[in-house]
Amino acid sequence: HGPGPGGGSAGVRDGGPPARLTVLRFAETEHVLLVALHRLVADESTLRMVVAETAEHYSAAVEGRDPDVPFVALQYRDYARWEDERHAGSEIRALTAWWSAALTPPPPELVLPGDRPADREPSHAGGAVGFDWGRETAQRLREVCAAEATDPADVLLTAFQALLFRHTGEERIAVGHPVVARPRPEFAHTAGPFANPLVLCADFAGAPTFRHMLARTALTRRAALDHRDLPFPTLVAALDVDRAAHRTPLYDASFACDEEPEPAPRFAGVSARPLDAPVTAVPSGLELRVRTAAETVAGTLAFRADQFGAASAGRLLDQLRTLLDAALKDPDQPVAALPLETPEQLRDAVRAADRVAEAPAVHPTVAAAARH
Repeated sequence: HGPGPGGGSAGVRDGGPPARLTVLRFAETEHVLLVALHRLVADESTLRMVVAETAEHYSAAVEGRDPDVPFVALQYRDYARWEDERHAGSEIRALTAWWSAALTPPPPELVLPGDRPADREPSHAGGAVGFDWGRETAQRLREVCAAEATDPADVLLTAFQALLFRHTGEERIAVGHPVVARPRPEFAHTAGPFANPLVLCADFAGAPTFRHMLARTALTRRAALDHRDLPFPTLVAALDVDRAAHRTPLYDASFACDEEPEPAPRFAGVSARPLDAPVTAVPSGLELRVRTAAETVAGTLAFRADQFGAASAGRLLDQLRTLLDAALKDPDQPVAALPLETPEQLRDAVRAADRVAEAPAVHPTVAAAARH
């Protein structure tokens, strides 16, 4: 999948291909199919459709039959025309009013805990570190979700925003939450960039507990999903916020949670499985993506290379896991009191500080050198 908005789009604008399909041959019976679609023309839902239909056409050719793919009557240009007409209607006005009320005043820019300040003219080049927190964390997550009648995404989003609150000190924490917005069933199989980020804002004022913030987060996310059909550029224009080159308008970190397993494409006569492509472009400073479909909690934390190194991103993941584990064990702890370091990490830090304290003083050495 191609790079995100704000980075790496010159290839399409300068006449490069918006879509590429490449077959890599490693052995007689081992191949990799690489499908690259630029974000200017496709989103992840479109990517999955393209892969599925490619597999169906391949299977049909192998099996000597007609491919069974949905008939697509409307193209993305039809959606764009319909969207232009919708902008003059009452639905868009109502959605704009709702989001404007939810995000006024606009949330503050977050100074993320990176290795370097954000570049004012960023390249959006990035990387990612993966994680797998295992079955025990997944089991505790399911237990809390059952007790609180909520979803894993709500719990994990609350923990992520709590971590950002602890590091930045900002009481209002906004996070982008990418969703697919296909407002009409006629566009269900239309290829195009239907991704639409929602801005989810949490308020940590008043020393709330994790349980309290979880309830707030669940309500906020559900209300936002009910109002998902306002295009993000329309929201940005309505709020008249700064469109600085170094950040996505309204948020500096994003969160996505995949709660359903990604279906493996079926290619007749061969076994196939999806492979994760390396992260090369990251529009936001931090992008957390979690998968909870299997018997574990796993995912990636992508980061902007001009702000973070892999080691710093890894430490943030460790802190997020520590905070989440503590919150799952006792959701009634105040968010400000949740630990970011394990007892073992704290002991190691104390020992390191003691070693520094025990080091010989510098001034006798300097004085001795001066006498000579």
